Amino acid sequence: MHPLLALLLLPGCGREATEALWIQGAGFGWDLFNHRVSHAEWTVDEDGARAAIIGGTSTTGVSPELDAACDPDTCDELPFLDESLVELRWVHATSEDVVFARGSVELVADADGAEGSLQVALPRKARGEAVAVLAGLSFDSNHPLSGGDACYNPAYGWHPTRMAVSLGAAALSDDRLAVTVPVHATFAAGESLEEIRQCVDAVNDQAQVPVRLDVVVAVTRGAFEQLPVSHGLTYSYGDGPATPDEQPDPDLADRTLSTTLASPVLGWSALDWTFYASDPDGRGAYLRTLSFDADAAPDAGAPYASGHATNYSPITQLSGFEYSFSGTVTAIELESGSAEGGLATGTLPAELDADGAAVVHTLDW
Repeated sequence: MHPLLALLLLPGCGREATEALWIQGAGFGWDLFNHRVSHAEWTVDEDGARAAIIGGTSTTGVSPELDAACDPDTCDELPFLDESLVELRWVHATSEDVVFARGSVELVADADGAEGSLQVALPRKARGEAVAVLAGLSFDSNHPLSGGDACYNPAYGWHPTRMAVSLGAAALSDDRLAVTVPVHATFAAGESLEEIRQCVDAVNDQAQVPVRLDVVVAVTRGAFEQLPVSHGLTYSYGDGPATPDEQPDPDLADRTLSTTLASPVLGWSALDWTFYASDPDGRGAYLRTLSFDADAAPDAGAPYASGHATNYSPITQLSGFEYSFSGTVTAIELESGSAEGGLATGTLPAELDADGAAVVHTLDW
């Protein structure tokens, strides 16, 4: 685990250095099959990198409890166990000129989106412009339906058609001791189109998903840029379900990132996946993988930024797949101080605690 990094007072300098850790990229891939989205979480701070991935009863082995009025043939679950392979690319920055601070906010997102505001206190007065990046995020389906109780338990997850979060234009307060950040989150669920999941499809328009955003703000008199990212892929079904067509990862040479900054430190200020936008039946996604990443200085190739997803899953795959991704990469030039980063990884069980909440695991870094 990365050691605790304390605030520094640089010799011969009247300014106190500040520091922050945030996410440059993150993702998961299920070991065995594709699954619904029940819980997806990544975060990093001075205590380490952590994650939790849950994909319904087919990952936790939980057997459903149905009311007598509910038809088990149309509210069926397939209890099984699966584990996820998780990555989190992190960056740690320290500077005496840039003032960093951190805060968190939670929104309950639905298909119409939810908006809010986060105010983050600064450790000292700051001068310059404020900007915000994501230090962590989580989606959790374990929340009541907007229309009240039904046969389907939303804790078992949804088939998403959209998952999106964004940080608006950060603003430094008049007293220069706080930064306010507008926040937004959207989560929309679609149809399974399966006989055994009719009770899911009956209420997917009532999905409400708590979304937590961990946010790092930076106030700088140096340069920064906010860079839009947009792309997507479509995969054919082939002869599935036993032998669906392969879904290769994108060529990062097609997802290059261009910045005018000489030595930028990167983070994300917006992430937005849409699944099956052209599907006439409103299909939602079973996901095998989901990821986002940005790197200004990869070991090979040009700087890139990419969001990606697949549903490849022989035997359980029910359709081809399409997604579009858009986002915003924020690039910050550090005039002083330093930045370092690394990749945290782990193979995680889909584990619930006694209250049914996702167990968050510490990753190796």
